[in-house]
Amino acid sequence: GASTGREDGDIDRDNEALAMCRTTGAWHAEAFLLQRQGHLKESVQLLLRELGDVEGAIRVASAVPHGQDLLAGDLGETIAGDALRDARMLSGLLARLGSGGGPPIRGSPGLSPASLLARMPARLEAPRLAAKLAQALDDGQANRDLHSIQLQRLKQAISSVSLRTFATQRRGRA
Repeated sequence: GASTGREDGDIDRDNEALAMCRTTGAWHAEAFLLQRQGHLKESVQLLLRELGDVEGAIRVASAVPHGQDLLAGDLGETIAGDALRDARMLSGLLARLGSGGGPPIRGSPGLSPASLLARMPARLEAPRLAAKLAQALDDGQANRDLHSIQLQRLKQAISSVSLRTFATQRRGRA
């Protein structure tokens, strides 16, 4: 009720729908309802373990409200852990990371190509691993270069403002 801003009737309908989804195997609908009820970890686990839907799990984990970075990090770790046990999921996650240029979930440093590669079991063979890692590294390099350019411009702007402020102070008009 009151804490979620939803009426008891809405919650009852959701619970009935959730029970129906479970009995019929409507996994995506069940994951949606779990997310709607605030059971994000269960939603992520369902998407990964029943459907192998890495993208859907990332969408749920990325929707964690600000201020709940610990939960977001936990969900990111759940995604990484499951991906490291399944070559297809790992391949999908690496492709997603390569296209996104960084961790798609706040508080999830374990969702980087380097971290996944370091933790990847020797027996796991992800399809096109080398190409996906190369793409992710190229994207990371491009992001680093972009941040470097932005930092240089910021330094120049600060320097310019500082010089004008210092000149104004020296003239006694501060």
